[in-house]
Amino acid sequence: VHIHSGFVPWISDGGPFAWFGTPDPKTGIAPTGPSKFDVPGMPKPPQGAMTFYYPNDQGARLLWYHDHAYGLTRINAYVGLAAGYLLTDQFEANLMHLGSIPSMDYLVPLVLQDKSFVPVGGSTDPGGRGEPGDLWYPSEYDPARWEADPGKTPPVPSCVPEFFGDTTVINGVCYPFLHVEQRRYRFMFLNGSQARMFNLQLYYADASGTEIPLTLDAT
Repeated sequence: VHIHSGFVPWISDGGPFAWFGTPDPKTGIAPTGPSKFDVPGMPKPPQGAMTFYYPNDQGARLLWYHDHAYGLTRINAYVGLAAGYLLTDQFEANLMHLGSIPSMDYLVPLVLQDKSFVPVGGSTDPGGRGEPGDLWYPSEYDPARWEADPGKTPPVPSCVPEFFGDTTVINGVCYPFLHVEQRRYRFMFLNGSQARMFNLQLYYADASGTEIPLTLDAT
């Protein structure tokens, strides 16, 4: 398990080679992993388990953690083996008490990701795998994005490390919506995409339904 933006000791950083719980091929029982380290001063976990130490001694922020398996990180995080991690501090609590920022009841964490889905007609994968609506991930480089010498074709690797999906997903939902009150809200954004960056903007619809950019002087 690897956490992003967390100030943690190396022993709990979750490196890709620090796996644990590999099942014994004969018994199926998960023994201690070959690169497992117990956290000093903490109770020794049972066989097949591991303890991580997150001090949380840092400023308020929205972090996230995910599975960090060697060779599968891109796939595991893409399919959902990840979660948000909201950290608060006294400075933020003071701002809420003063009314400078909305309270936790009106804080909306937003995790942004981009994904692609198998179309109704079938899979876009050359192997034809997947049912309509399943998550899709490329198995070879997109020639349009491959920067190679003229006349050369992109390689066919075992993995594609950089992928841009065509559908934005927020908190695991496509095209989400949120019923709100007529008051101030606070958004916290986390980019959980593999490679994409976002340029975020706010809009509101007038009486005709026309979308207008929301600015500081908008009424």
